[in-house]
Amino acid sequence: MRKYLGIPYVDKGRDENGLDCYGLVYLYYKNEYGIELETFTQDYESASDAITAHGAIEKHRDEFLEVDKPREGDLIIFTIGGFNAHIGLMISDKKFLHTLDGCEVTVESIDSITWRNRINSYLRFKT
Repeated sequence: MRKYLGIPYVDKGRDENGLDCYGLVYLYYKNEYGIELETFTQDYESASDAITAHGAIEKHRDEFLEVDKPREGDLIIFTIGGFNAHIGLMISDKKFLHTLDGCEVTVESIDSITWRNRINSYLRFKT
């Protein structure tokens, strides 16, 4: 997971030159599992669209299981402004990797005041 740290935020970014939150998930699954999720770069105006992250994953919903106890590589969906609008990758039971507009890929705690009450679900790719 360390190789993703510091990659800059780029709206609709899907490679090591820049990523949005879904781009991080896209690149991780491509690099780590050889799984090519859809890029969705044409499906929305910008990553700040309220349903972007969740909408992208919903199109692949049958490929994921909802889990109660996350592990490395699981997705974490956050609700912001009443929408499931942000996504990250779990790196441990309490830490996740993500990026936001204006920020590079970073690690944060799911217990932080910013995130703990916004967790909607954890999803694991069916293997």
